[in-house]
Amino acid sequence: WAVAGSGAASLRGWASGSRAESRSARSRRASAAAQRARTVDVETAVMARSRLRCRPRSARLRAPPRALPSEALDAAVTGSASLGTALRVADVSVDAWSVGGGSALALFGERFAGIETKLFQAGLLPYLVYLYFLGKKETATPRASLFGARFLLLFVAATIPAGIVAKTSYGDILANVDVLHGSSETLLSVSNFLFAFGFHEALEKSRKKNKNGDDDVFEAPSPETPETSETRLSPTTALLLLAALAGFGSYGAGHLIHSEPAMRFLTEQMHARAEPQNALSTPTWAVHVSSVTEWALAMRLVLQYARVEDSSPDAKANENWRFLTLAMTPFLASGFAACTFHAFYNPPSINALVPLQALLTFLGNAGCAVAAFAVYRNGTTLMEQENDGEVTEKTFVGEGGGMAVSSVVTFASFIVLSSTACVVTPLIFGDFFFEPSYDKALAMIAAPTLLWAAFLFVTDVNVRSDTKTSSKTS
Repeated sequence: WAVAGSGAASLRGWASGSRAESRSARSRRASAAAQRARTVDVETAVMARSRLRCRPRSARLRAPPRALPSEALDAAVTGSASLGTALRVADVSVDAWSVGGGSALALFGERFAGIETKLFQAGLLPYLVYLYFLGKKETATPRASLFGARFLLLFVAATIPAGIVAKTSYGDILANVDVLHGSSETLLSVSNFLFAFGFHEALEKSRKKNKNGDDDVFEAPSPETPETSETRLSPTTALLLLAALAGFGSYGAGHLIHSEPAMRFLTEQMHARAEPQNALSTPTWAVHVSSVTEWALAMRLVLQYARVEDSSPDAKANENWRFLTLAMTPFLASGFAACTFHAFYNPPSINALVPLQALLTFLGNAGCAVAAFAVYRNGTTLMEQENDGEVTEKTFVGEGGGMAVSSVVTFASFIVLSSTACVVTPLIFGDFFFEPSYDKALAMIAAPTLLWAAFLFVTDVNVRSDTKTSSKTS
């Protein structure tokens, strides 16, 4: 009995200890689950903070998209992919150059993962070559245009940390973090504005010197108005005035669109859909509209600059500048590709637009490098012919050809109205923009690019033909 009693006591003690250990394990699991829940709440709060916008919270209805493609995430979680593939997914997810969040990986597989990254990086070398020849005095690039082209490097440098912050701090792609997206794109708009302004200023000086030059691209010609009737602004002053007018105007338009009466009108009368959470704000759309419009105008200005002669009596125009307009066309298509991706609210279903944009950017960089070299060679030949073998810098005689105040106000008004339309139109025509497809996207990219390029070169051919005809008649 003593032995049996001690055995029973030992059994009861063992059972009691097991129950205590089980309760302790359950307590540890509950504590770990609570910790995980708190971590998820913190991550959700971080994601919510990435949606800093100039509109009320009630307009944010859709959950934010995941930073990685769903196919890549599912493959990594279920184990259907190898460890190398999973690591490749992780590398792309924090890659600042991969603005689409691993879009090429989901579309083309592991072999082409990060192809957009490689294309963006490969485009830097030809762009530096382009800047080198653009800065030669034989090329005769206007000073403000040269500064604007170099200023683009600051945009590239700022986009890299912005993309890293968006993906590591907010867990999203840069296109969905509105404040970082709009701030970095502002540098691109500044670069394009200065690039266009320089050629506009050179054309204005030539027009005042010859009295029969091309019409101003930014404003309608008014021969009966004295040239000194309106103040001309320097590049810095014009840029600051444009930024103030377009910035405050688009900010106010954004608040007006998302006010309660406007939302009620759009919903009840226009049957507009609710705006997704990752939609671009009106100021960010204003930045995109201004940069694309400035680049399109710069293409026309460069084409006109190819017909402009300098102040020398026997000077000839450097017609090779036309090649630069042609090389700038892929950049215009790249801008339309980015705007099209944003117009459809950055959906993963058309993520191939990101590698397409990278390819167009690379082609634009390579084309501009070749065009700048052609302009440089022809400029060297022309200068040697004009100055008996001596190369001198091309200059324009005349007063300053800055931009008129009315032109800046008109351009700012266009930016505000266009950015407002970019916000409202997808909501009204929801069936088109909320059902993205590559057919729609490619049409929205190709149509305006080809139409604008055709308009420019057909107009240039007609002007040159008229010039030859008039010279023969005289």
